Amino acid sequence: MQSRRQFLGLVGGLAALVLMERTPMAQTLASPVYAVERVPNPDQYRFLCDGLHFMSLVMEDEYGRINDFRPHPDAMPNDNAWGSSFYLMPFTPGATLKHTDLPTVTADSSGILVESSGGVSMGSDTEIGHWASSLHIQYDIPPHRITGNGTYEINLDNPLDQELNLFRIASNYLINVPLRDGTTGNTGDMQRANYYLHNPPHPDGSWIPIYGNHFPQDITDDLLIEMIGNFNNVDVPGVEPAYKPNITVRITSIPPQSGIPMIFGGWYDQSQSQNPYSDNVGITPLILNRGIPPNLTQLRYMLDFESTPYRGASGIILR
Repeated sequence: MQSRRQFLGLVGGLAALVLMERTPMAQTLASPVYAVERVPNPDQYRFLCDGLHFMSLVMEDEYGRINDFRPHPDAMPNDNAWGSSFYLMPFTPGATLKHTDLPTVTADSSGILVESSGGVSMGSDTEIGHWASSLHIQYDIPPHRITGNGTYEINLDNPLDQELNLFRIASNYLINVPLRDGTTGNTGDMQRANYYLHNPPHPDGSWIPIYGNHFPQDITDDLLIEMIGNFNNVDVPGVEPAYKPNITVRITSIPPQSGIPMIFGGWYDQSQSQNPYSDNVGITPLILNRGIPPNLTQLRYMLDFESTPYRGASGIILR
């Protein structure tokens, strides 16, 4: 899981000359200080930049070990400002996400490097292969932007003969719930998801969960998913209204298995449409079990990640 100084100078005579000589030193900005700390309940790494907690990597839930990036680009103390999650781990449709190894997480002056691995989840407790990822994460304090880039590889035990989800963005969308202003309406951690089959700036489609599951059949080997955050103002005791962050992920197939077709997938659990604590939305790049090379067992990808605060408008930075 997302810079403002004003220099006042004197003018005239020797003071101006001294100021000119000092300008290069005055313009030198200190590098950000990155750090990580591991805390329990749930087991997680907190990512810090200059002391600001801007993201967590959650490594366990009630089902087992996971690889769940939770961005918090505002880095503000409001606990309700945490929103959607990015589960970087492959799974077959309907599987319980688990089987992740403990990651290696290191911080230095350039950012935070996360090296993760685990088993490919199928069903409630089956593994059908192994995966590994490397993601280098940075944080720009103003404008509160988290970025990440790296690689992602999946090795299957047998040739792929079923659909495969490459990752999951999990979120919450609420329908006809009481709002803080006394009315009833829709809210949650997200508004919609835009998807781009090759490149921005114009999306090839957009999905709002209220319309139900969405699996368009347009294929690509270079998919960008932009999930737009929201102002969540559901009227629930003890939960303050908060802006929920945007999440953008781009996944690009690379050799030796470039050209593997994938589609955008979005599903919504309408039985949980009024549960503010449910991850009732899932967004994924999905590999179909057709149109793929025979004997396909290895998948390799480049990844780009970004999370920014939601402020009522979106703007893609990944290009």
